[in-house]
Amino acid sequence: MQTDVLVHYGIPVQSYNPEEHEVNLTINTGTFLIDTENDVLIERRETLYGLLTSQITTFDQVSLWVDTNTLSAAPGTHEISVEFETLGGGTVAVQRREVEVPNYRRGETTMSDLLLAYAVEVTEDGEPINPGDVVRNDLSISPAPWSVFRTKQQIHLYFELYDLGLNAEGRSDYEVEAKLRPKDKRGGFLGIGGSDKGVSVRFDGGGNFDVDNQSLILDASDQEPGLYKLVVKVRDRNSNKTVEKEQDLFLE
Repeated sequence: MQTDVLVHYGIPVQSYNPEEHEVNLTINTGTFLIDTENDVLIERRETLYGLLTSQITTFDQVSLWVDTNTLSAAPGTHEISVEFETLGGGTVAVQRREVEVPNYRRGETTMSDLLLAYAVEVTEDGEPINPGDVVRNDLSISPAPWSVFRTKQQIHLYFELYDLGLNAEGRSDYEVEAKLRPKDKRGGFLGIGGSDKGVSVRFDGGGNFDVDNQSLILDASDQEPGLYKLVVKVRDRNSNKTVEKEQDLFLE
């Protein structure tokens, strides 16, 4: 059993003209999956001759050229390493992170990680709509690897569900609830006790299948800048099992 691991990364761009097609940079990139014995299981190397400006997202402090590599890994503990260098080695950067790759097909309702995005659109031909998009289940997704959004920017979210319970008619039936709540500096929630701070969405899902995917949009335009926690909870009505995932994000 293999699990898809989507590795989103951003390369800082000091300055660029958004009216131009690309930034004139040549960069060597590498994404590596490493096991607990420090052996490289998978590697993806690429030389980029210019960075498309359509893949650049601008924040208050930095502009990032965003891309994604998809790796397939056996469940277990692994390490992901992302490396890049400019031509001639003038700038070199390495980031490594330990990840626990789960087995989602365990015979009980499970939920993927939450994929935050700047846009999720239906793709008719299975091809990415925007450069750098990830395509999953006929959806073209523009990932937000830094988990940073502007307050006037819609927060898109994608996730997948596996081994949903089926009723006697072979149908799944579940409820999705997503809540975005501000956090204080100690990591606790703010806005408790009748405050209207935060955003929430609730809807039903289901069909003739035990695997499904969902995308949703949260409008945080009336929220204050700061650190937030997004919690998504799915209640499977057939199996009476509830699963949830959470993700921190920042509004600027």
